[in-house]
Amino acid sequence: MIQASTAGDVWKSSLPATSEQPTVQAASHRRGRLPARSCGRLGARRVKYSEQAKALWKSSVPSRGQADTVQGELLRAIEKLRDEGMRNGNINWDEGHQMLLDFLRSTLLGDDTLSAESKVALARDLDCLANHERPVTRDDLYDRIVDHLVEWCIAHPTPIPHTPNPRLHR
Repeated sequence: MIQASTAGDVWKSSLPATSEQPTVQAASHRRGRLPARSCGRLGARRVKYSEQAKALWKSSVPSRGQADTVQGELLRAIEKLRDEGMRNGNINWDEGHQMLLDFLRSTLLGDDTLSAESKVALARDLDCLANHERPVTRDDLYDRIVDHLVEWCIAHPTPIPHTPNPRLHR
C-alpha cells in the first residue's frame, strides 16, 4: 500500500501499490464491452475501486460547496449527477449540471492518462448522461465512471488545486 504523506493525501493510502494495480485494458476486458452508442446495462457489477472512492470522498469532498482539489471535484461532480438522475429523474437539470458534466469530460478525457479504449467507453457513458431528457436511473453507468475517475486519480496522486467556478451553484 502507498503511504499517505500529508493530510491531503489520505485517500492515497488506500490505493493499491503499482505492482498490484489491474490495468485499464484488463479491467475493460473483464467487464465486457457495450455496443456502440448504447446506454445499456452491463448487469450487476461492483465499483472496482470502492474503497479508494470512499477514502477520496471522506478526505476531499466537502459537505457543502466545491472541492479544493480536482480529484475531489471530479468525485463530487459524478455524485451530483448520480443524485439528480436517480433521485430526481433529471427534472431539475440545469446549466450547473451541464457544467459538472463538462468538467468531467474535459478533465478525464483531456489528457493521456486513460487508454484510448477507456476513453471511448467513458465518452459513451458521459454522452448517455448528457441526454438529460432520458435520465440514467441505475448505478452501473455511474459506477463505471467512478472507476475511470479513480484510475485517473491513481495516475495523479498528488492533490491538484481546484479553482472553484463562481457560476456553479450545485
